Formats: sequence, structure tokens, C-alpha cells
Amino acid sequence: MKKTITNYSGLEYVHIQLKNKTISQKSLKKCELLIAKLIIASRPLRGKEIKFLRKILGLSLSKLIVEMRGMVDQSTVSRWEKREGDRLTPANESLMRCFFAEKFKVSLKATPLTLVPIENNEIIELEAA
Repeated sequence: MKKTITNYSGLEYVHIQLKNKTISQKSLKKCELLIAKLIIASRPLRGKEIKFLRKILGLSLSKLIVEMRGMVDQSTVSRWEKREGDRLTPANESLMRCFFAEKFKVSLKATPLTLVPIENNEIIELEAA
């Protein structure tokens, strides 16, 4: 019997279908990396996406700020994450998307729709072993 994890990590559009009753740590990491890349490539960035991407990289808020060389301050990122459903401003969304694209090695075209994608209701469905 297959099991589906819906709203993975608070992301209402991410569903992971398990082939077995459990998922290995290695398989979960692969899924999370794929989810991160899909978010960077095509999803609007809200607080919950920023938090998810930051955590996948293993960065605390303070380490994120250091990695970004002070381009944003810790209180700003903290505010975004607390307002998890609110979309970032276009300038902040572009900045964060470029930062995460570099970290996750996602190639982006510098177009308005790439840097600030339109809202969409597409579900990300993954199958994990």
C-alpha cells in the first residue's frame, strides 16, 4: 500500500508518494534537494519557502546572513519566516532566488518571470523509495 505525504514541510503544493511505508534518509535528502531546485526555478518565494531552503542548506538565520554578506539583516529574514504565507517583495524575491540558485546550482535566466514568477497552483508530486 502506497502512502502519500501531503503538504510536506508546510508547503501545501508538495506531495511525496512513498513506495514503501517508510522513506530512507538518503531518499528524503534527494527529494528535498529536488523540491528546493523546483522552488528556486519556478515557485513564488514566501517565508515558508525561504525557511525550507535555508534549512535544506543547514543554515541558521545568523549563518544565512553571514553567507549573504549582510545583503539582508537577520530581523528581516526572521520577519519573512514568521509571516510564512506572505510573498516577498519583487526586489527581495529576486535577491533571495539568486542567492539560493547559486547555492543549489540552479541556472536562472535573468527575466522578470524567472526572478519573480507568477502565482501558480501546480502540485509538485514526487515518488520516493
